[in-house]
Amino acid sequence: MSFIGGTPFIATQKHLDAPWMGGRKGIYFRCHMCGYKFKLNDTVRCIYTNDTPKAGGNPLVCCNCDGDDVKQRWIEKCKRWRKIKKEFWVFVRDTE
Repeated sequence: MSFIGGTPFIATQKHLDAPWMGGRKGIYFRCHMCGYKFKLNDTVRCIYTNDTPKAGGNPLVCCNCDGDDVKQRWIEKCKRWRKIKKEFWVFVRDTE
């Protein structure tokens, strides 16, 4: 199963070394809510948002930021990004 399915997964060395968001050697393998840089054996979850209007694509979240309302919090964060366009490193599509 793909990590994009929303099931939490454990960060492996392969994840840490992957080119997340186009960055080399896992430099952007971080929580998209708080910026925490994932370490080996951390629990990570990918939130599928490609079907969500006004949300950027598929953020990764840490255990501290995960929750039932994470998708709504992500939408709110994307709204702020469209205004400032400088926080963190994600691609945000314009859907307004």
